[in-house]
Amino acid sequence: MQEISYTICSNHFFHTSLSKEQRLNGMKWDKPASKGRIMSGVLSPASSYSITEFMAEKEFAVNYQPGASQGYLIIVNQLENAAFLQVKTQDRLETDYSPREIEVIVLPANKELTVTYAPKTIGKRLEIFIEESQLDVIFSSDFATLIKDEDSLYLSNKMSGQCYERLETLSRLLFTETFAIADKMIASRIVSMLATFNTMTPEL
Repeated sequence: MQEISYTICSNHFFHTSLSKEQRLNGMKWDKPASKGRIMSGVLSPASSYSITEFMAEKEFAVNYQPGASQGYLIIVNQLENAAFLQVKTQDRLETDYSPREIEVIVLPANKELTVTYAPKTIGKRLEIFIEESQLDVIFSSDFATLIKDEDSLYLSNKMSGQCYERLETLSRLLFTETFAIADKMIASRIVSMLATFNTMTPEL
């Protein structure tokens, strides 16, 4: 199984499994089991993002190892041909055998996480790190409370149908030509998505 590993250092994403050569070659990899590319950027001194595109011939796992940064990860997956999606932390193991096109995962940044994708999955993955002190600044009190909820791992499952459709639209816009547009435009689209989360009413 092909694996990619990363951590967060000084509020920035650092992909530990990529070699120096791969980093210099546009954060790309191309192996029989999978191929893909990664880009990372900064939203503010207290928040950052990473975007991954991949095609998996065999099972493909993305591993997160906590660093010293305290905050939360918001992970937006856009999936095609996904026979399953498995999410594992030190506390939980969940396998979804009928994942939707868009799935959102929320996790405290001090917890380990492995997301495993089925063979033949074509995926695009946005990860956002937000420092804990900024949650109540970026989000409404209701949404910040939802993120901090221990059961919020699968955030997309808590969204109403209308909210989920809005998320689909925003995700498609974000991932369109991501690697061909300027960093400022990507950051602007991510900020717009975060702002829209505040209007999403969860299904409680």
